[in-house]
Amino acid sequence: MKRTVLLALSLAVTAAAGRADTSATAPRPPVSRDAVLGGLLYLVGTAADPDESSPVKAETTVWQNGEKNATIGIKNYQGSVTMLRGGLSYGLIRGAGLDVVPPQKPESAYRVANLFAMSDPPNVARVDEAFKVLTGSPLIKKRVTKNDRVLVSYDAAGLQSAFDKLYVQPSGNIGGVRASVVYETLFKAFVRREAEATCALLGKKGFLAQESKKFVARSLDGKDEITTYQYELASKLGGPLAEEPRLIGTLLRRQADGTLPVIIKMMRTVLRDYDPETFKRLDAQLKAPPTS
Repeated sequence: MKRTVLLALSLAVTAAAGRADTSATAPRPPVSRDAVLGGLLYLVGTAADPDESSPVKAETTVWQNGEKNATIGIKNYQGSVTMLRGGLSYGLIRGAGLDVVPPQKPESAYRVANLFAMSDPPNVARVDEAFKVLTGSPLIKKRVTKNDRVLVSYDAAGLQSAFDKLYVQPSGNIGGVRASVVYETLFKAFVRREAEATCALLGKKGFLAQESKKFVARSLDGKDEITTYQYELASKLGGPLAEEPRLIGTLLRRQADGTLPVIIKMMRTVLRDYDPETFKRLDAQLKAPPTS
């Protein structure tokens, strides 16, 4: 099954604000970055603290006399890498002018999150199509199928192309809010935590190279869900990695398919531009290991 789309690629589009487009039927003609950002924030809002005074506003699903969509102020994203993956996937489909499958109006953020968390095949295909529409490059380089399992390898050039097209500089002004303010309000603590955990794993010499091979084999053996292995590793590693099984799985997959250097490069760009203090502190540690 298709797994977590890259943390760093998600971070490339987190510095944005504005009202999310939450419908299932795509706009015509295709739009681009604004719709991608809107779709991302729609899901992010369900895992952030509501705050009326926050400058960051997003239309998302809230519980108020029952479940409904509403535009609220949000801060302090507390969700997972998987939630970012779902939001980015939804945003990519919307931004490419494609329909979410199956269409449902009004679309609930919880419904969208469940679709992408379960790697819903029709929408996975839509993500691949949307990626090509927006970047002109493929997202998937290779698929290996065994025991009814599918292991995906991403295309490094395609990922870099997406980052270049979607990235928002701190001085950018999207949805009426400065991008640096959005980052500080919503994502700074989350990204810093993920970067620190990434450095902790990178600091274990030879770990990614060795474990990525085991990870690939176990991903295709069909005996259990690969998330079981991720949680086993998180528990074994402890420290800042104890609560990061999804991040561990992401880094192992990217080590295995050779795209980890691109991902580390993206993460470094985000930190350098948006959190120079953390970048300076982690600079020497945040370096990709050999991929062989």
